Amino acid sequence: MLKELILQPRPSREINGLIRYECLLKKVDGGVSTGKSLLWFEYSDECELSSWKDSDQFLLAVLMDGMKEQRNIRVKGAVSLSLLRNLHEFQLYWSSMLPDIYSLVEIDPENTIIRKKVNENAICAFSGGIDSSFSIWQHSQIDVRWRLQNITMAVMVHGFDVPLSEHESFHRLFQRWKHPLEMRGVQLVSVRTNFREVSTASWEHTHGTAIAAGLNRYKTIAGNALIGSTEPFYNQMGIWGSNSFSDHLLGSSDFSFIHDGAAYRRLDKVRYLCRWPDGLENLQVCYEGKNRDENCGICEKCVRTQMTFKIQKLRIPDIFSTVRNMKVSLWCIRLKSWPLFCEWNQMRQYVISHRQYRLILPIYRLILLSRLHLCCRRMKRSLKSLFYPK
Repeated sequence: MLKELILQPRPSREINGLIRYECLLKKVDGGVSTGKSLLWFEYSDECELSSWKDSDQFLLAVLMDGMKEQRNIRVKGAVSLSLLRNLHEFQLYWSSMLPDIYSLVEIDPENTIIRKKVNENAICAFSGGIDSSFSIWQHSQIDVRWRLQNITMAVMVHGFDVPLSEHESFHRLFQRWKHPLEMRGVQLVSVRTNFREVSTASWEHTHGTAIAAGLNRYKTIAGNALIGSTEPFYNQMGIWGSNSFSDHLLGSSDFSFIHDGAAYRRLDKVRYLCRWPDGLENLQVCYEGKNRDENCGICEKCVRTQMTFKIQKLRIPDIFSTVRNMKVSLWCIRLKSWPLFCEWNQMRQYVISHRQYRLILPIYRLILLSRLHLCCRRMKRSLKSLFYPK
C-alpha cells in the first residue's frame, strides 16, 4: 500500500504580533486520507524572513516522521535542489544507523530552486545551556578572526525544551539572556512552534532536524547556522539527533549548518566559560524543575554540571536552586542513555588522572548501577514481549 505525507504550506499571517508560517500535513494510505495536522512556526516581525512558498523548513521538520512511518513525502511548494541532495544522503545515514526504525523515502517537490548565500554571517541555535553558550563565547573572541564565525543572532525556540504552555518561564529565560548576548554583539530572537506536539518520532532523534527547521527562515539574514555539539568528536554516537556526521546534511547552497565545538569536552567548555562571568551566571541546563527557567539542582543534568565544576576545582555558579553533597546526589540519580554514560566516563577518567580518589568510587558506582538498571529494564521488556506479544 502506497503511504504518503503531503505538505501544503499556507500563506504566512500575523497572529498576536507574530508572523506565523504554517503547513497542513496530510497522511494518505492507498489514496485514502487517514489524518491531518497543522504544523506552525511563529517569528517576530523585526526581521525580513524567507517567503512562505519556500518549503525547506517544513520538509526538514517532517522528514524523520516520514522515514519512521515509511511515507513518501510530497511537497506542494518549492524546495532547494541542494537540500534535496543533502537529505538523500541524510536518509541513507539514518536508515543505515537505525534500519529497524527509519527507512529511505521518496521526496517529490512541486518545483526546485537554486539560491546563493546572502552573506557569510552566522546565526546560532541557543538554549542557554553550556554547548550553545560556549559557541557564542568562542566565536566572539578576536584572537584569530579567520577561523571564527561572525555570529550576529542567537535563536531561542519556545516549544522545544520549554513547553508552549510555559509562557512565563520562557519569557524570564529569554530576558535573562538578552543583555549578556547583546554585550557580545549578538541579537537574541525567539521562535515559537508546535513541532513537538505534532511529531511522533523520538525527540532524541529529531531535535537536529527540528533545530534546522526553526532556523531555516533566517537564511535571508545569514548564510550559516551553528548547532552546538553535545559530545566531542571521539565520543560521538550517530544515534543522537544532532551529531557531527549528519548536521551538515541539513543545509543547502544558501544556508549551511555547522556542528560547532566538538573539539572540546564538556569539561573544557565549562572551564572556558568561566572567562565569561555573565554567561556563566545565566546558564540554563535543567528542564525538569517546576519552573523551566530554573535549575533544580538535583536532577541528573544539574548534578552532572555541578560535578564538572567540582572536579576541576572551579566555583559552582549560583544558578542552582538546590545544591546537595555530591556523594549523596550520585546515589539519587541514574543514567538513561548512551550519551550520558559518555559524559560520566569522561569525568571518571578525569578524576582518575588527577588522583581525586574520593570521587572515583562514587562515580564508578553510579555508572555500574545505571548499567545494571538498564539491563534489568531491557530484560523486563524482552520477557514482556515474549509472554505478552502484541
